Amino acid sequence: MKADEATKAVAFYEGEEAGEGQKAKPPEITISASAQQVCVQSFTHALQLSWDVSEGVPPVSVKAEIAYPDKHIENMELRFIRGAQTFPVTYPEGGTVKVKVAATDAGEASSSAEASVELAPRRIPPSSNRQGLAVKAASL
Repeated sequence: MKADEATKAVAFYEGEEAGEGQKAKPPEITISASAQQVCVQSFTHALQLSWDVSEGVPPVSVKAEIAYPDKHIENMELRFIRGAQTFPVTYPEGGTVKVKVAATDAGEASSSAEASVELAPRRIPPSSNRQGLAVKAASL
């Protein structure tokens, strides 16, 4: 998968009895992860994560886990049941980023969805003749 392509995952799970013969629907999660190279001095890629949690017994808590190419894992609580967030990252050699979003509702029903995205290695533009420009500017 190329860095500018997005991956999507959807998770569906069977609910527990809600009482009175009704079934409570557990949280249903849809996530999307994508990345693109950026030309910023401190970062090589912008990782975009979007999520949408539906169903479940309110309140529903949502957490994300991001596993980076160097095996670093970042865990965070997402404040809303749907949203999008961009994470600036620095991986000049590229690699795979795995994202997992999990939701747990008030009835303790839970579900999760996973996606992965490939960070392309950094493209270094051909070197320009900067030394020549500096000499030219100094001689003016």
